[in-house]
Amino acid sequence: MKGPLRKTMTWLHTWSSILLGWLLFAIFLTGTLSYFRMEISHWMTPEAHVSVPSEQSMSIAAKRLAEVAPDAESWNISLPSERSNTLDLSWRNPGDNQRRRGPMEVLDASTGEQINVRETRGGDFLYRFHFELYHLPRGVSRTLVEIATLAMFIALISGIIMHRKIFSDFFMFRTKNRSLGWSDAHAVTAVLALPFHLMITFSGLILLASTLVFWGGDINRGGNGGNQGRTTDVVEAMPVERLPLPDLTRMLDTAEHELGAKVSFLFANNPMTLDAEYLFYSSERTSLLGNRFGQTIALDYDGNVREATGMFAPTDANVSAVSAINGVLRTLHEARFADTFVRWLFFIAGVSGTLMVGTGSILWATKRAKRQAGQFGFELVHTLNIASIAGLCGAVASYFWLNRVLPADMLTRQSWEINGFFIVWLIALLHAAIFRHRNAWQWQLWVSGGLFALLPVLDQFTSPVGLWGAIVDGDVMRLSFDGMCLVIGGILLSSAAYLRKKSQLVMAPNTSLSKTITEQKAITS
Repeated sequence: MKGPLRKTMTWLHTWSSILLGWLLFAIFLTGTLSYFRMEISHWMTPEAHVSVPSEQSMSIAAKRLAEVAPDAESWNISLPSERSNTLDLSWRNPGDNQRRRGPMEVLDASTGEQINVRETRGGDFLYRFHFELYHLPRGVSRTLVEIATLAMFIALISGIIMHRKIFSDFFMFRTKNRSLGWSDAHAVTAVLALPFHLMITFSGLILLASTLVFWGGDINRGGNGGNQGRTTDVVEAMPVERLPLPDLTRMLDTAEHELGAKVSFLFANNPMTLDAEYLFYSSERTSLLGNRFGQTIALDYDGNVREATGMFAPTDANVSAVSAINGVLRTLHEARFADTFVRWLFFIAGVSGTLMVGTGSILWATKRAKRQAGQFGFELVHTLNIASIAGLCGAVASYFWLNRVLPADMLTRQSWEINGFFIVWLIALLHAAIFRHRNAWQWQLWVSGGLFALLPVLDQFTSPVGLWGAIVDGDVMRLSFDGMCLVIGGILLSSAAYLRKKSQLVMAPNTSLSKTITEQKAITS
């Protein structure tokens, strides 16, 4: 049984991965980048680089909201943190449609001046593309992603079964043989973060399960219904007596003392009234359950601690089993619990998974190059490998370039950033189809690597705060982004140089042999 079983698992592993390998590479790459989507969004809004966090941020936010929205039924204040350096305000006026987002403002956290940031989806585009693709109906795109995730899970399980020496192969890397080298690279990247690959694939499979399995309700909404406590109709608001603005800075100190953690977000329901409820959220989590925030504490108008009520109550308690499981898996999948160090570990593991998928696709083509070159199936795989790996990297880099090159006040610039991403990707596909046997890999790696490596230079000349200013201000998010672009660019350029060297070594013996044959013919004649 061992022989037939392993043979069956090999077949299953090969075809479950190669048929959707290109989509999986895109899902893994954009999903990995999404672990730093807030940092990416920060880089892509250079107008916000002038903001520097301040201890007076809460006071500045409160005074601004009291000025522009004194009669609002709710306030939202997002304070500066290690992942954001601006004050983000929003509010909802009485009678507003509850489904629509209310007015918003971005302020300098030190001066309170309003910052007009450019229109961009930032890191959110990569995050949404990761599980909804783009330009496709949401149901169709999520179903495709779910099928690809299922194929990935099958490939992982079958790969574990088929490899008899999966852990010993981890320490083997044979670079002299091209096919064995790609096989070893595939094994190393697979084993390096195997628990992460299993967790991320299984959790993704469950989170999108409702697209393939009819649960009688959307699993992502939990067992209590998605609209509980939410008003969807416009209701005429009754006049409410407004009181003076409370000392939110003192409340913030109280909340942080009670929670034992830094507060990153404030939601105020019925602010500046006797019925006011001020909820302070910490980004530090003590549970895998709940929403995207961590610990929560509620204060009344006088700053006394009270229990949150109704739709504003913490969500950790009284949740269904389905909702609890969904919450835990989502928290793990999106690393909502992670601090900066753990987020970097998730990022590195995600890079390993991306390389695992990419090397697997290349390995398939390498093994069949001699036997199937010229056949439609092989040429299709070879073309898609180039476009979906090197071409996609270039498309992502182009997305960042377009963010800075397009005029900040351009109409529909957000759409053109995204359209440019797909246009570059399409050009890469056409280039790969035409020049797949004429150094297409090299050219696309050169271009992609160059685009990434030059992003810090672009940042220096297109941001109101130069890189030296970012160092002085301690803008770690921006500097980390630029540093990672240099690393990615270096890897892509090194790969292109390696392929160029290998191609020269392959061509050199043929040139020598041709010269020898010519000399022998001359001697014979």
